[in-house]
Amino acid sequence: MNRAWPPRRVRSRVRVVAVLLSLVAIGVAITLVAGNPSGYAPYSPDSPEPAGLKALRLLLEQAGSGLKASTEPSSAGIILVPRDDLSSRQRESLLATVRSGSRLVLTDLDGKLGETLSVGAVELSREQDLTPQCISPLTQGVEAIEILPETAVYLPLDPRVPASVCFAGGKGAFMIDSPYGSGEIVMLSEPWLLTNEGLGERDNAVLAHNLLAAAGRAVTLLEGGLIAGTGEETLSSIMPRGAKAALLQLLVAFAALAAWRARRLGLPPADPGPVSVPGSEIVLAAGGLLHRAGAAGHAARRIQSDLRRTLKIQLGLPADLPVGDLARIAGERTALTAADLAAVLDPIPDTLSASGLVAFAQKAQAVRRLLDHSTRAAGGPAAADRGGKS
Repeated sequence: MNRAWPPRRVRSRVRVVAVLLSLVAIGVAITLVAGNPSGYAPYSPDSPEPAGLKALRLLLEQAGSGLKASTEPSSAGIILVPRDDLSSRQRESLLATVRSGSRLVLTDLDGKLGETLSVGAVELSREQDLTPQCISPLTQGVEAIEILPETAVYLPLDPRVPASVCFAGGKGAFMIDSPYGSGEIVMLSEPWLLTNEGLGERDNAVLAHNLLAAAGRAVTLLEGGLIAGTGEETLSSIMPRGAKAALLQLLVAFAALAAWRARRLGLPPADPGPVSVPGSEIVLAAGGLLHRAGAAGHAARRIQSDLRRTLKIQLGLPADLPVGDLARIAGERTALTAADLAAVLDPIPDTLSASGLVAFAQKAQAVRRLLDHSTRAAGGPAAADRGGKS
């Protein structure tokens, strides 16, 4: 007896191992393409990435201030908020701290703090190099700063609030300096100027030094402590790249597994065919069921329904034609009398007996023969239609 080599079990294991190796190779490729995730959050004081604040931290350390991340504002110092993802409790504590004498440097004016401080964007700046155009200790030594193209510029919405605007760009300004109680709030249109990528452009580092280090006080980077379900960030925006790559690997693995399991390897199995039953047997079986149930009226109505359908087909009439119109047109176009049509088209009572069913079937068969004779003599449904109209 000849046996196929290798055995079926060995071939199945080889296919499984091949699929697993393919998935591992795909995962490694995706990881290499996605890059090695750094694990740094945006605006982290330890991040060397373009959006990090490591260069700013080193600048402040050289000035004797330093930059320390915290979820609570410092009671006597400078507070930097690059992104307004704070909770309601943090915002209240922050404003109370600033009111008691601290300085707040806010670089996200589209959040809740921007609404509270009554500032709003007026247009997008068409200039990237902005000059101070104001007299303020914060702009000392600054000739021009560089900002990102199409950066929004802002203005105070409440004219009663005292504020000085600097670095005008069109109808708005990049920097708004406003007193707040015993403290001070400095609002910048966006945080790029303070990041690793933007700090070395033009006099951006000078302005950052004046804002955060000139006062000689400790600088706190206030980070958000949002409760789950709050905030405006989406899940994809806060997921690290490694998690996104892992999810993509899972999707690819699922697709490969589905493709492998969905394909039937080898010859298709021999499925037994359906049992063939002659049409006459189905008719006899249905008749036997109706006979045992004593449903003579139901059987007569089935014969009547089939006869109506035959009349409409033979005479070329629509399927939804009412019974009255069918009897009238059939009487006009064929040799059938009104009595013959009434006997087979009138409603059938439920109390019809077995002998009544036999008599009805005979009448229906007689109508069929007369109908066939009339249509053959007229040349089919089209000729019968012409004969009825002439």
